[in-house]
Amino acid sequence: MADEKHHTRIGAFVLETLTTGMYRNPLDTLREYIQNAFDAIRTAERQNIIQTGAGRIRVSISQKDRTLTIRDNGTGVAAADTAARLVNIGMSAKSLEIDAGFRGIGRLAGIAYCDELTFRTQALR
Repeated sequence: MADEKHHTRIGAFVLETLTTGMYRNPLDTLREYIQNAFDAIRTAERQNIIQTGAGRIRVSISQKDRTLTIRDNGTGVAAADTAARLVNIGMSAKSLEIDAGFRGIGRLAGIAYCDELTFRTQALR
């Protein structure tokens, strides 16, 4: 799976609408990523992967490298699911009643405000 390449084409206006159209303030993108981390932690708690209250979100900023890194100890995404999760836009398995995010576009929030957007994940189960 790691060697597979997935190519997705999305029109410029769609990405503009999903990013700057929804996230006019760059700090809103940070909130979106924190919400995704929070949802992953809550899911890990519900699945008894981690104890309630043991969730951690770490935000690191390097002015020298001009990077922002957000890490959490939530569920992560299984290797078999990563391609579909990253290329499918507007699709989410999250619950509107339980989770903070539910639109399936939050991972794109930073596109309008960065030169490179990298996702790294490791599933806990």
